[in-house]
Amino acid sequence: IDSDLQHTLEKELKNAISEFQAENAVGVILDAKTSAILAMSSAPSFDANQAAKTRPDIRRNRAVTDVFEPGSTMKTFVIAAALREKIVQPNTKYNTENGKFKVGNRIIREAEAKHIWPQLTVSEILAYSSNIGTTKIAFDLGPEILQKAFMDFGFGQKLGVDLPGEQKGLLHELPWRPHLLANISFGHGVAVTALQMANAYASIANGGTLNTPYIVQSIRDYENGETKEFGPQKIRDVLSPADAANLRLMLTGATATGFTGENAKVSGFIVAGKTGTAQKVDPNGRGYIAGGYLSSFAGFIPAVDPKYVIYVMVDHPKKKYSYYGSQVAAPLFSRVASYAARQAGLAPVMISEKNLVDKNMIANSFFKTLKKKSASAQKLETENQNHMAELGRNAAEANVIPDLKRLSLREALQRASLQNISLKARGEGLVSEIIPEPGTPVPSSRKIMVILKPMDEAK
Repeated sequence: IDSDLQHTLEKELKNAISEFQAENAVGVILDAKTSAILAMSSAPSFDANQAAKTRPDIRRNRAVTDVFEPGSTMKTFVIAAALREKIVQPNTKYNTENGKFKVGNRIIREAEAKHIWPQLTVSEILAYSSNIGTTKIAFDLGPEILQKAFMDFGFGQKLGVDLPGEQKGLLHELPWRPHLLANISFGHGVAVTALQMANAYASIANGGTLNTPYIVQSIRDYENGETKEFGPQKIRDVLSPADAANLRLMLTGATATGFTGENAKVSGFIVAGKTGTAQKVDPNGRGYIAGGYLSSFAGFIPAVDPKYVIYVMVDHPKKKYSYYGSQVAAPLFSRVASYAARQAGLAPVMISEKNLVDKNMIANSFFKTLKKKSASAQKLETENQNHMAELGRNAAEANVIPDLKRLSLREALQRASLQNISLKARGEGLVSEIIPEPGTPVPSSRKIMVILKPMDEAK
């Protein structure tokens, strides 16, 4: 546990409960690459010195013991399944029925009445959080493939974390009728833990590997001095590196200006993630609590070479007209992620006209439907578009050594990190030589050397 991150997470969850008059809240911060648990908190909390005098329902670790319907954060894994099955590409278009889609004798609608889209690409389905678009992707996959995909990402089973009380959640046995399949695709009729959701997003952040989350780094025997170390344990590969890169790019679209996760943005950084708003199941009977919602956000920072995966969920916010994940959980994520980035000393991403723009990249589709904006909104839109195109171009060329000549060492490191390449540098100034040559395949070690020379000598 990182004590600074833990303190910040506890404080922000407590503040969220107060601000939105919520019943409780839960949060998890994972190391994006290893799934090491860096912070985990439930609110309201209790005095650990008086634990015996505290009710068990307050003491329990909600992140591993409580299951709930996740809502739209689940849509990410429907699209992940469709990408890995080669059923869709980010630009594949779906008829989204102008906001109403009949399934059997029931009608699937979008979250808000104003959400009326005739068609959306898969990228836009994720960015706009379209229930109808996600349902149609799920129908193309079929219940058998989707159920397996959810299980591959760790849902419906225990992850094996070294904490007591872990629950496996709920994933219905087959068959799934069409209406159940639709509901499950947008996060209803399925139950998860906060840790499961955070860990599933970590598999996207790290390039496609599901790891076992863990909290103990080492155990030292003070009698004999021996230390037992613990580290990441791979469960399985769930996505190819290319599919994971595409999904990371698509999740940056969900946090762009004008989309559902806009309030999760962190100044100076590109973040990736997804909002969730789910109706709250009535624990005392069938159906849902009237006016009861769970507001959540799952994401990672930075979007390029992620360091932290953060999941937050606020249970039953009661503040009038404020219950969507975009209103409640996204700003909470932003505050926690902003502190985490500053505490880690992460370098901000400088977005400028120097970004290379490929107009054929999928990122452009995010903004086709945004016609009328203020000058400031248009500027933000262009900056996001430019940077997302840069991300996409690098993902497509992930196995080719980039041309880093005449870049500063800092610029070269940032550019190489987009392709998960490590640099060994010699000299000072600007990059003059790259070994191996640009355009050749990246070595299996993903390490290359750059020779730097003074500005007037650099080629």
